[in-house]
Amino acid sequence: MRILYLFLLCLSTLFLACKKDKKEVDPVVVAPERAYTDTSKIALSSNFESYLIKQKIDPVAVPDGFVLYRDIKEVDTLIISEPIGVSTSLKGIDGFTNLRYFSSKGLTVDTLDFSQNKKLQYFDYQPAAHCMFCTTLSVLNFGKVNSLRHLRLESSQVKSFNIGDLKLLNSLQLITNFGIRSLDVSGCKELKMITTMGALSNLTLGDHPKLEIMKCGKELHGAKISKYPALRILHVYCDGVVDLDFSKHTELEEAHIIDPNKLSIDLTKAVKLKRVMVDGQTNWTQIAIDLSQNKELKECYLFATNIKTICVSSMSMVSTVDWKRDSTAEFKVCH
Repeated sequence: MRILYLFLLCLSTLFLACKKDKKEVDPVVVAPERAYTDTSKIALSSNFESYLIKQKIDPVAVPDGFVLYRDIKEVDTLIISEPIGVSTSLKGIDGFTNLRYFSSKGLTVDTLDFSQNKKLQYFDYQPAAHCMFCTTLSVLNFGKVNSLRHLRLESSQVKSFNIGDLKLLNSLQLITNFGIRSLDVSGCKELKMITTMGALSNLTLGDHPKLEIMKCGKELHGAKISKYPALRILHVYCDGVVDLDFSKHTELEEAHIIDPNKLSIDLTKAVKLKRVMVDGQTNWTQIAIDLSQNKELKECYLFATNIKTICVSSMSMVSTVDWKRDSTAEFKVCH
């Protein structure tokens, strides 16, 4: 009996050890990349096939439900400039392994999956001009694609998508996508342009030394404009912004600033500035602004501010610039 007990004890110990080891080394299942030959048949959704036949990409005259890989393997551009019919997805898009440029306007699909399009660099999705909110797109998947450089998504129902792998992204435009509430672009070090307009409530930025164009709303919690000295164009709603330091912004050409509140604005180093607009929302505490160093200035709009003094280089500057200001603001020559 004692021998049997010891045998069972050893057996149970061995079983538990094997189970533990299996848990530790169990690999993550990753879908393999698909391999195609010239005669591989790529199944297509009916609307997508009709489009490919119309564009003479698929050489058949009568739809047969598929396209041969040899007919699409060199295609690097797809521009869908009109609705091509209602479908849940562009079934067969994964077979376009050389696809670099994708643009659509008015495309009505629920899902776009580019996880197999490893060379994709440009993505532009817009609604039809006559119906800005007719889009049904709710799932956008780039998988592990890391080649994307331009991404524009407008008026979709997408709630989230993975942007963490887009290390080469230099242009991001999210316009009226009311499902996207939070986005982290801190890993996109190559960003040169970012535009966010919609319901986005939290945008996490990082170090973006090449950032030239920023157009954002109230989502910039804790943002410091001083961190982006390469800016040429800035449109910003200052709720959440913690500094408006332009001391290094020698390339700045346009500044549109809403509700700076207690933040001070000094634009004397922005010598290339051509347009500035400040909407003070009646609670901006700054009472003077020096524009005497902005010799290229063409337009200056100061609304609902407490500005009493506008410093200019000479009174001739008053006549060469298009001014819109509060009645309490007066010009003063400053040197």
